[in-house]
Amino acid sequence: MKKKIISLMLVAAMLSALVGCGKKDDDVNVHAEVAEESESTVPEVEVAQPPILEPNYTDYQSPYGWSLKYDPALFVVNPIGGTNNEVDFLYSGQAAGTTMVSFYMYDGKYPEDVIAEKTMGLNDQYEVTNADLFFGPAVVAQSKVPEGQESGLRQTLTAAAYAGGTLLIDATCHMSGDDAIDIPMNDAIAVLYDSLSLAGTAASSGDGGAVAGFASEDTSEYYGGLYANDGKSDMNLALFREDGNLTVLVQIGANFYYSKDFVTSDKELDDGTKYTAFSIEGKEFGYYFNDDMTGILIDDKGKSHSALEMAESAAMDMRLEAAVDDAPAPEDALNEDAEGAENADADTAQ
Repeated sequence: MKKKIISLMLVAAMLSALVGCGKKDDDVNVHAEVAEESESTVPEVEVAQPPILEPNYTDYQSPYGWSLKYDPALFVVNPIGGTNNEVDFLYSGQAAGTTMVSFYMYDGKYPEDVIAEKTMGLNDQYEVTNADLFFGPAVVAQSKVPEGQESGLRQTLTAAAYAGGTLLIDATCHMSGDDAIDIPMNDAIAVLYDSLSLAGTAASSGDGGAVAGFASEDTSEYYGGLYANDGKSDMNLALFREDGNLTVLVQIGANFYYSKDFVTSDKELDDGTKYTAFSIEGKEFGYYFNDDMTGILIDDKGKSHSALEMAESAAMDMRLEAAVDDAPAPEDALNEDAEGAENADADTAQ
């Protein structure tokens, strides 16, 4: 059976409540022996099996670009909105208490800051760790459960850097200790996590628009790049040589920043660490390459992140994701509009 992603994110005590409850090895052996003895005397009878009905999953698309699948027969979706664009998936199946998975978007905040805010004053009740999940690095806070306790409230907070801010997933589950109730609930929630996609919509610039004039098929040569690996940012940076000039592409969440003529300057962090700074669209970024395939990245909020060297294949994939083939640069588009207007006037005059 496929291992559910929720099993990685809910507390270990939750798993013990879902697997092997109330069964012993001796019991299993006895049943096996009885079955073996009676095999020769009891004729085989074919029993018609009821048809297995596949869940009718529905897609949910967030205004922020993330998406997932859910079973409308088991969840009621409530798009609350508000400051953090809350959307709740309320489990409507059988459960010991209210069970819900809520999604929040915190603009301009880091995952660790969001987790600290949510667990403020409750540090002794949560275990906070950094995790590398299938959709990227995340900070996870799990409610602590007394050893041996199979029922009760479980909460998992998962914060991941996304779209220039943080996507927070708050999963609150009430466990009954009864497999017949808890396993279907766990499986339904697992679908939300397994199908979650943070890919977002089409490639965009920092203002949410396509990266105009940035073609995927060209003669650019990969020069070097870094990706943040501290679990606090999803920033990527790649440098290319195009027509003899050095260009830069930065990705933070679903936003891309690209420049053909960026100007660099030398700067230092408060601890004296030197780095190369540059600006795109009024936002300042920075980077520094070490000799051991590591480095640092400076995001647009001035925070530094440890980073590792980006493989060329990953850099080219990022370039393809940001590309808008045959899209004219802004100045070219203006020139085309002006030429079109002149031609129209000439046709009218004739």
